[in-house]
Amino acid sequence: IGRPREAVNVLRRAIDISQDQRGDESVSPLLLANYARVLREVARLDEASDYAERAHRLAVRLGLEGTINHALLTRARNYLAQGDTDRAEAMLDEVEPRIRQVLPEGHLTFGAVLAQRSLIAQLRGDLTGALALADGRLAIIEASMTTGQSGAYALPVLLLQRSGIRVRAETSLAAAFAHLAHAGPTAVK
Repeated sequence: IGRPREAVNVLRRAIDISQDQRGDESVSPLLLANYARVLREVARLDEASDYAERAHRLAVRLGLEGTINHALLTRARNYLAQGDTDRAEAMLDEVEPRIRQVLPEGHLTFGAVLAQRSLIAQLRGDLTGALALADGRLAIIEASMTTGQSGAYALPVLLLQRSGIRVRAETSLAAAFAHLAHAGPTAVK
């Protein structure tokens, strides 16, 4: 969203200005997490993961609960972008109970968690689970919009994701039927 290449430079400059002889200790962990996010957007994935991990460690050390949650979600997205579904899932498993303690049911952040879980399910080949998770996210967004809150910005991407899941599922089902038809009646016993 926006101009991530420019954001990389701006956020890097902000980090440089914030640092003193203590290094990251003098930089806002939220700034580090946001830098990690834009690094991911420009496909600098190893750096993105490094900065998200640094943001998380610093937020934990400072006891900044909201920033800890933000950094965990950022780490999950970064790991997912790297194809590391196990680490992404571990971050979501850690952050979800934390946000349940501080956010009301139906908050859009829960939709973001469902979106990441849906992508994980897709990467693992669980298209039924991926679709159910995407539908859960859609329900959260629709409920948010019904009450006059935000969420409309996420609909185009979500609807594309859902249609992609459906197409993959239908293609897989068609391939399975074709395989069964080719194998003949002895294949089904």
